Amino acid sequence: MMHAAQHRGAEVWVSEARLLEAVNGRARALARRVRLAPSRPAGDHRWAVADRWFTDTGSEHVWVDGAYLFGVALALAAAFTI
Repeated sequence: MMHAAQHRGAEVWVSEARLLEAVNGRARALARRVRLAPSRPAGDHRWAVADRWFTDTGSEHVWVDGAYLFGVALALAAAFTI
């Protein structure tokens, strides 16, 4: 999904759940904007990627919205699903 978003001109940002915080009732994350290196299907379910598969701009605090928080909740739920 990150490649698809980047291909369509969207910025790609990454963070971790542990880097989320609430500030004055708003959600904020310490995140990095990344640029993904090209990749291609390598057969079956595998992909061929460069050793350095992304570059980043360094971390900064960004305000996040409900859609981001919903995605985090889904990822956490998937991580703990048996």
